[in-house]
Amino acid sequence: MNLDKIVKPSILLIFLYMLLGSALWVLSFFGSTGEKVLEFNRLTGFFGTTYFFYSLLGLVLTFLNGALLLQLFNRFSFVETRTFVPAFVFGLLMATWYHSQLLFLSHIALLLFLCALFCFFNMVEKPTAEKSFLGSFLIAIASLLVNPLILILPACWLGFFLLRSMSLRIFLASVLGVLAVYLLYASLQYVIMPEFFWNKLIDIDFQFGICILYLPLPAQIYFGLLFCILLITIFGTYANFHKQANSIRRNTNFILILLVSFVALFVLQRNFKPEFFPFIALCSAILISQLFSVKKERFYAGLFYFFILLNIAFTAYLFIR
Repeated sequence: MNLDKIVKPSILLIFLYMLLGSALWVLSFFGSTGEKVLEFNRLTGFFGTTYFFYSLLGLVLTFLNGALLLQLFNRFSFVETRTFVPAFVFGLLMATWYHSQLLFLSHIALLLFLCALFCFFNMVEKPTAEKSFLGSFLIAIASLLVNPLILILPACWLGFFLLRSMSLRIFLASVLGVLAVYLLYASLQYVIMPEFFWNKLIDIDFQFGICILYLPLPAQIYFGLLFCILLITIFGTYANFHKQANSIRRNTNFILILLVSFVALFVLQRNFKPEFFPFIALCSAILISQLFSVKKERFYAGLFYFFILLNIAFTAYLFIR
């Protein structure tokens, strides 16, 4: 068993993977339509009648975000060889995680977050206040679409230390980038709607709990197995971490901090928040791809194929239940 046709596929295979991913997306969508409609009506009101259009929009944005993720992964050398695995894993997870397919605002927010990561990783070569400001500015805009995303900024600041680009000037530029967005947003809101309540500027509904416990048993099993696979890949990556280049180690640690933060924000809430799924899929795809792009052992190849089959099996369960 080897993963060469996934690590370095031909153009024809990439097109085939896109078709298969779209088919998986559609199966997952129709397998959960009833639940989706109720959820989407609650989130977006009168737009509920056009939920299929928003699912299609989510699919297009997923392809775009997958392409940006691939560029990010190869541009900043998370591994020493070019690979297609990040886009493959990200697309597979997004096609399976049906809860977030209709939440097109999360996909747009992820697009902005990816652009912010480009700014942050570029600070490794030359830390500048402009890059810090722009990256934080983009995350703040994204948080207007997905409000809890603003809580990820402390993890980004910690990441600046890991990238060895943090300074008082960089930190202040980041804070100013966030303030610029929210001051502009509040000003526009006040002009349009003078009775605007300032305490509603950031609407974060956080109730402590473990949301996974309220999922159906098959979903709990799926996420449990997925978590085990992710842990194995992380341990496998860090087993020979000392042999990696400094830049790879710093970038990987940054993404791991982001992943832990996103998972914590998702899991440690009583209410189910699928808007975090695209961000968890992004960080998971990067970490999973680091291992499977370079490891040639049969164990890891078998684990990757099990990961693929697990997602296909869960989608099949959604369709036939």
